[in-house]
Amino acid sequence: MNALELAMDESFLARLVALVSDIEKTHAGSADIRLRCGALASRARSYGLISEFEIGAFVLCGFVVGMDFDAKTNLPYYWILQQTDTPSLIKGSQLRLELEKLAQCGNRQES
Repeated sequence: MNALELAMDESFLARLVALVSDIEKTHAGSADIRLRCGALASRARSYGLISEFEIGAFVLCGFVVGMDFDAKTNLPYYWILQQTDTPSLIKGSQLRLELEKLAQCGNRQES
């Protein structure tokens, strides 16, 4: 990576940490959250996700559903990520849709 790409990656990672810190329920420090965001972002890239939208959706899934969400074959996230012929933007959208469904179910249970 060149200097500009590194700076952009660091900026994106800082924004992810800020976003996740707002929803993270534990008392994990920002260094721990940053490490987890970085690990999830790397895994997202291994699935061919490239844009901030796509990687952000993957990272959010990791914090909301669990760090190993992409390995659980009983969850839709696994099957979304295994679709090799689906463009990465569609995968990111599908991940976000699954998060929205999860949030709606949670809101119904809280009512």
